[in-house]
Amino acid sequence: MKKMGAGEKIAHNTVFLYVRQILNLLISLYAVRMVLKILGTEDYGIYCVIAGIVAMTGFLNNSMANASQRYFSFELGKKNINGLSEIFSMTIVSYVGISLFLIIISETIGAWYIQNKLILPFGRENAVSMSFQCVIITFIFSFIASPFIALIIAHENMFVFSLVSVFESVAKFIMTILLSKLHFDKLILYSILMIFPSFVSFLIFFCFCFTKYKNIKFKKYWNWKQIKEMYIYTISNLGGSVINIFKIQILNIFINQKFNSKIVAGRGIATSISGIIQSFSVNFSTAISPFVTKKFAQGCRKELCSFLGFSCKISYFINFVIGLPAVLEMEYLLKLWLKTPPEYSSVFSQLIIIDCCIDSLTLPLMVGIQATGRISKYVLSMSVFNILYLPVCLMLFYFGFNATSALLVAPFFTFVSIFIRIYYICKNIGYKFMNMTFEIIIPVFVVTVFTAGIMYLIVRNIEQSFLRLCLTVFASFALNVFFIFLLGLNKTERSFVYSKIKAKFRGV
Repeated sequence: MKKMGAGEKIAHNTVFLYVRQILNLLISLYAVRMVLKILGTEDYGIYCVIAGIVAMTGFLNNSMANASQRYFSFELGKKNINGLSEIFSMTIVSYVGISLFLIIISETIGAWYIQNKLILPFGRENAVSMSFQCVIITFIFSFIASPFIALIIAHENMFVFSLVSVFESVAKFIMTILLSKLHFDKLILYSILMIFPSFVSFLIFFCFCFTKYKNIKFKKYWNWKQIKEMYIYTISNLGGSVINIFKIQILNIFINQKFNSKIVAGRGIATSISGIIQSFSVNFSTAISPFVTKKFAQGCRKELCSFLGFSCKISYFINFVIGLPAVLEMEYLLKLWLKTPPEYSSVFSQLIIIDCCIDSLTLPLMVGIQATGRISKYVLSMSVFNILYLPVCLMLFYFGFNATSALLVAPFFTFVSIFIRIYYICKNIGYKFMNMTFEIIIPVFVVTVFTAGIMYLIVRNIEQSFLRLCLTVFASFALNVFFIFLLGLNKTERSFVYSKIKAKFRGV
């Protein structure tokens, strides 16, 4: 069998991740609609808040998972299986220890906040408390699955990762159907049912890793120097997790305190939509991450620079192609999807999609910075700047601005973050800041202005309807493809894309 090239492997992995995402999208769209209808706006908003509180206790998860995958990929790039076994073993032990710590934090600080500070409808205290316990269990299973997922991604086995992810979505959908059939407190029941998919997914990842990768042995091994290096990397990489906590979870708590759980439900819907949109570019970044790390380990700097610049544009265009028609037709889409969407959900969704599109532009650069291992100054700069977001939002609330003001200022912080990422990737791999800035931002800006401007003129002159929705989707896609190829890609990138398209057609 012919061995796949790096580009072909990335393309295949990206396809697997996109098929996974599309299937998850279709399932989750209907599932969220059912859950919102069954739970009601208030209970759905409460669930969003308590799930966010538990997620805050595990803010280390994303950073640790990224660190694990980076070190796994690095050892694979050097073909050091013994070193990979040692790091994998230490990672498992670390995750078990941290899981116990997170349970203690959740059961003390988290439980105290739920019981004493969270604004709840009268008579729902016991239901919320029981739901909180179930969410902790669900989170722990997801948390301890992370090192196994990192190992699978490091081996670039995206098919298995995608398959289990789709299974988990299907299982959650089945649990939602059961929720509608069983007669019990719906908030408690929903929280209990959500444990099952996380538990089974963990078992599948666990069994797969120890049967597929038999050359990787679990060892009684502990090296303080190595674990210290990993945790320094993890702590340095905390910025993204901290920023996410401030922009989503803590802000949800303040919105609950300042306004009510119904508005949190609207923001929960918007966050779900943004997660769907952003996941396409995140999946792309996941697909390229092992390749980028291995190329850095092999010292291929010039190839890495060119690849990262091209990846940034692709990452943005993926989000923009999906996000533009969604923003233009959000009000109609929400009515089709939820019939009676929660308050503010339309404007929340539009603003958060814009923020996601801006952020997606330099997600591949974050992968590149992580691959170099020199991330402490980058994370410090990002954290110091983005941590100002929450005080700005609280100040706006204090002066009487409504809940949407928080998302109006978010794109500004995200836009400035673009230049921070460009600066540090250029510094770490030896590339000129202005060159990369113009190579990435100018083509993206031109495509965005032309496509969004034309689409706005089209939409504003047609009455809202299903026919307009179809026209918006088709016209947006056609205009995007045209302007991306004409103005978004340089000559080398166009030649590369054309060659891949021709090769595919010849293969057919």
